[in-house]
Amino acid sequence: TGCATPTPPSSERAPLPPSLTSPCPPLEPLADGSGASVLRKIIEIAEQYYECARRHEGLVEAVK
Repeated sequence: TGCATPTPPSSERAPLPPSLTSPCPPLEPLADGSGASVLRKIIEIAEQYYECARRHEGLVEAVK
């Protein structure tokens, strides 16, 4: 037979890794309006976005 009283699930979670709880870095301003600078900035922002999105996805999975 089973236990007379069920054990309630624990509401405590393990601490989240700092890499998942750190804010996304601020975007640096564009140095100048040249085509080369704009292209470099687009690449830089895309890299930052995907890194931040990856961390956010990890955080979402960790709290599910």
